Amino acid sequence: MVDLSTFLSLQILDLDYSVSLALKEHLNTWLDASPPHEKLSRYKVAHLILSSAHNRQATLSIEGYGISSLPAGLEELHFLEEIRLNQNELKELSIDFGRLANLKKVSLSHNRLTSLPDSFYELALLEELDLSHNQFEKLSEAFIFFTHLESLNVESNLLANLPSSICSLQNLLRLKLANNRLKILPSEIGQLYELREISLQKNLLTSLPDSLTELTKLNFLNLSQNLIRFLPVHIGKMSLKTLSIKGNPISQIPISFLFNPNIQHIEALNTSLPSDMLTCLDAIPSKEKLRFTRTLKTCLRFLSHWTQNTPPKGEPYTLMEARMLNQWIEHLSSSEDFAQNQVLLAETIFSLLCEAEKNREFRDVFFLQLQHNTHRCGDRAAYTLILLNALKEIYQKSSLAPKERFGILLAASRTLYLQKIVRKLLIPSEGISEDVEIQLFVMLMLKDRLKLLLPIDSIQMTYKDLAQQMLGGDVDTQLEKIAAEIEDKDPFELVLSELPQIIETFLEEFYQHELTLIRDAFEEKFFEHIEQSASDPLLQETIAVDSSVWFFQQKKDLLMRNLLPF
Repeated sequence: MVDLSTFLSLQILDLDYSVSLALKEHLNTWLDASPPHEKLSRYKVAHLILSSAHNRQATLSIEGYGISSLPAGLEELHFLEEIRLNQNELKELSIDFGRLANLKKVSLSHNRLTSLPDSFYELALLEELDLSHNQFEKLSEAFIFFTHLESLNVESNLLANLPSSICSLQNLLRLKLANNRLKILPSEIGQLYELREISLQKNLLTSLPDSLTELTKLNFLNLSQNLIRFLPVHIGKMSLKTLSIKGNPISQIPISFLFNPNIQHIEALNTSLPSDMLTCLDAIPSKEKLRFTRTLKTCLRFLSHWTQNTPPKGEPYTLMEARMLNQWIEHLSSSEDFAQNQVLLAETIFSLLCEAEKNREFRDVFFLQLQHNTHRCGDRAAYTLILLNALKEIYQKSSLAPKERFGILLAASRTLYLQKIVRKLLIPSEGISEDVEIQLFVMLMLKDRLKLLLPIDSIQMTYKDLAQQMLGGDVDTQLEKIAAEIEDKDPFELVLSELPQIIETFLEEFYQHELTLIRDAFEEKFFEHIEQSASDPLLQETIAVDSSVWFFQQKKDLLMRNLLPF
């Protein structure tokens, strides 16, 4: 050993020669032990390593040489910041990674690795790690030490689960887990708050944790070719730009996702979604006219043309297009998370209603189809509350003239305040018209809406529960707030004063009894008008009445054309 204390005037000490000497010894030993089929490859690798040592290169690339081991002494290259060892035959890593403390990027893809050495977890500055196309069956909890890791790729391995430590990587931006055997994701995955991209295609996932929707910065999610049946209810609150669900048995799309303004590309081929839903999946418009892949977004494209009175491709409004709109609304109505997205859908309906003034044909068809679908909706109370919210929005935001607003209001809200109109018609008072056409109009609407006014036992939810969900918190306080907002409005807004009473009516358990009284009184009043108006051609249709249910049979389009107050 050399005693350096005797070199009192020494200013510069160059150890490159001694390092190279030690490295050469390690390389010679490694070359001597080389299998015959690797000899040429190892000589080439040895040359690369010596060149890197001599030039102090920050990146070392040993890719595609098919070597089965690494030479000892490689850790002498402590200046390395990136090492690429892809496409070799490595089964283990026998070097001391702890001495390569400056490494930020490590790529080990297309090898035969099953684990990482303990020293590997000492790479405190590691930012990118590629372990794809290896034979890992599990990952170590020691991943928690990679506090600077931004990108992790473990695609095409044999992983059956993920350690919770992965969810502690607070700086992780990209997580690639495709082509493994994952059946479940850790519930803590929602803690990866900075995550932008997740690839999970070709796994065995049957469901997704609700915490996934907490990844508000996520913009790319690939779930294709799994066994997923349902998406998380609140997936629409995420910032997703690209979603792939192709090859899954998914049968429904959450409403919240249908109106996500960020989505740019969706893949939904080979799912269990109905064919008409796949057609409607081209429906929701994009501000920048982005392309979509046979999924969620043609129906609203048609709607935008209708509202502007310019049919697409110069074609008139057709029955097929009417069916498409009808299917779109119906699918939304039957969606699993319908009740959770009432305000969101109400805002969409409101925007369409405002545009509807430009095209009467669209307006008439839109309301008719809303009417048609309401009685099909499994959650009728939620549907009613949605329209109730749309009604409130119209009066608060619409810039239309009062008379036009009243026309839209009456058409949009007929399922909501019908019971109030009927009650006032049955109890004569000043200023309340008893014109027979209004009576017939109310009759028609009421017979289709009776079920709306009854509790829904199938979902074990009361109207009060739904109202609380929509209005948030204290219902009574919200009712007072609404009442205060409608004071001193113009005459055409008087009907809005019914809103608190409408909601209140929904909350009353005894309303069913009250409705029975109204129905009995209405039946009596209705026959009075028939006797008084026998000459009216509209009343030549057959009327059938029995003790429990009564309805007016006539051509719906004729009645609508004559009675809707547009």
